[in-house]
Amino acid sequence: MKQKTLIYYLLVMTSFWQACEKEVDLETKHPQKLCLNCVLNPDSLVTAELTLSRDINNGYNFEPVNDATLILYTDEGDNDTLVSAGNGKYSLHYKPREGTTYSILVKHNTFEDLQATATVPNRAFVTWKTDTTYSYPQENKYFVRVDMTVHDNPDETNYYWMKTFETNAVFIDDFNRDIDTESKYGYVYYYYLRFSDVGYNGQTMDLTFTRLSGIKWYLWSCDPHYDKYLKSTLKARLNAEKDLPFREPVQIYSNIENGYGIFGAVTATRIKF
Repeated sequence: MKQKTLIYYLLVMTSFWQACEKEVDLETKHPQKLCLNCVLNPDSLVTAELTLSRDINNGYNFEPVNDATLILYTDEGDNDTLVSAGNGKYSLHYKPREGTTYSILVKHNTFEDLQATATVPNRAFVTWKTDTTYSYPQENKYFVRVDMTVHDNPDETNYYWMKTFETNAVFIDDFNRDIDTESKYGYVYYYYLRFSDVGYNGQTMDLTFTRLSGIKWYLWSCDPHYDKYLKSTLKARLNAEKDLPFREPVQIYSNIENGYGIFGAVTATRIKF
């Protein structure tokens, strides 16, 4: 009798869950907006790219926008208009200045005006010393251990990025750190190291790592907007590469009012070992 009751109960519950099933169509179409990408760098002329946004069902190509007006303003009241070079590319024969705040205005007949602001950070002050660890005489190359010190500027909040994979500095952001038992410290950082002066404002920060000689290397100092954009983009890339079943969705950071994209700034300190 108990067995018949159990079977009846299971049949009822199965029918109940089937009756509660409902197909849900996810809405993936959104109104198109302008998408601006412009990163100011004192070592380069101003360039920008303007496209239309797309939904996830429209492949990977972005439609370029060539008929907009892009105006760059400085905090001193000066302004100049970028020139269209076709294929959504715009440029201005001007190199941004460190410590200067810039605003950009994008005007188009069909879409709302885009606006954003960014301040170019001052170039990081770095000192270092090297020591050869092992070499390849036949290729005239060698690896060096680098002891580097970043002398933080106390007058601004700084966000630093560098392309190396192994270090045991305690102030490194661990968002892209993963266990690697074969590495020197038992873990590695994917693609970049990221660290800021939060808790170290105006102090020195020491890092030790190994690099191949003869290669140009840079320490980037990013403004807050570009820093958030880089971090969110790298998180999304790691999610896609690792293909985890329960990965957390990542919203790519944007500071563009009425649109998408990034208007940020970066300076690079060049070092050659």
